[in-house]
Amino acid sequence: MTVGPAFLLSVALAAVFLATGLIKAFNTETAQKNATHLGIATLQSRLIGVVELAVSVALIAGLAWPPLTIGTAAGTALLMFGAMGSHLRVRDSITAMLPALVVLIGALALLAISVLQ
Repeated sequence: MTVGPAFLLSVALAAVFLATGLIKAFNTETAQKNATHLGIATLQSRLIGVVELAVSVALIAGLAWPPLTIGTAAGTALLMFGAMGSHLRVRDSITAMLPALVVLIGALALLAISVLQ
C-alpha cells in the first residue's frame, strides 16, 4: 500500500465522515439544529449519521481492498449530491454549502483516481 492521493483522500474523507456521522448518530445539539434548518426529521438525520459512519469504515477497509473504494466513493458522491440538494432547497448561501461541496469534490476525485488505477 503506497501513500498516494487515493490513500490521503480516503483517510481524510474517513475522518470527516467519522466526525459528522458521530454528531448525527448521537443526535447532538448541532445535529438537531442542522436537521431543523434543512427540514430533515430526527430519525432521518440519525440514519444519515449511521450511513456516514459506515462510509468511514468502508473507506478505511478500501485501503486493504481497493474495489471497495470505488463503490464507497460513488455512494459518497451520491450522498453529498443529496446534501447539496438539501442546502439548495432551503436556499443556503454558498458559504453554508461549502463543506458539502468540498467533500463532494473529494469523493469525485477519489472515485476518478480509484477507477483509473
